[in-house]
Amino acid sequence: MAITPSNTNLMLGAGQLWLNRFDADIGYAHLGNCTSFELSFEDTVQKVINRMTSALGTYRKIVSERVANVSITGQEFNPDNIALVASGSVGALAQGASSVTGEVLATAAQAAGERAYQTAFRNISAITIKQGASTLVAGDDYTVEDAAIGLITFHTAGGLFTAGVQIDIDYTYAAATNPAVAGGSVNTIEGSLLFVGDPAAGGAMDILIHRFSIEPEGGLEFIGDDFLDWTLSGEALDDSINNPNYPFWQLVDRNDYR
Repeated sequence: MAITPSNTNLMLGAGQLWLNRFDADIGYAHLGNCTSFELSFEDTVQKVINRMTSALGTYRKIVSERVANVSITGQEFNPDNIALVASGSVGALAQGASSVTGEVLATAAQAAGERAYQTAFRNISAITIKQGASTLVAGDDYTVEDAAIGLITFHTAGGLFTAGVQIDIDYTYAAATNPAVAGGSVNTIEGSLLFVGDPAAGGAMDILIHRFSIEPEGGLEFIGDDFLDWTLSGEALDDSINNPNYPFWQLVDRNDYR
């Protein structure tokens, strides 16, 4: 088919990325707003120099290895995306509603002023804290920094708190189930990657990578002066056994030139 040059072929790219992790195999998850999606090939070339003449030109050249690189930069931080970047898996941190009496928040050796300690359960309320027979006073002797994670700071200037004396706590806690990422828990992450193009200019295309092996690139930033992002790199594996016509990836132009 002949394609006539046209400025309508100039592209200002945009689109959506979907990933189906093989270890989860529960369908495609949207990667959210991504600012970059790039495919490239990197060849290792073996060549022989013609040393029979002084020109020393290339006598024979072949590709001995081909790597299909994939790079993605995204901006949406959710448990699924964080798990991809952190070579992890997503589970659930769950607790039922109940109460605790006499939990040792800090032993005598641990108890110190202007230090924070964390309860065994999250989402706490109805708090009573004691050192021996003394009941400490909220706001004077301690501050609940974050009830959602059970973080409490103790103050030496309060009057009743004494460093070096065991801290005991009674409290109730609410039922909760929160997604939790186990970072570094997975050695290999593979999946199929689908790009659905929706460019501001240019023809719409979709790309299917049958086997995408993910390699996290860079770190996870959680503090910054601008909107944060994350980066995934990896390789489109050779899937010629299952897809002989499109071994690395398949690009479909949605415009019909027939």
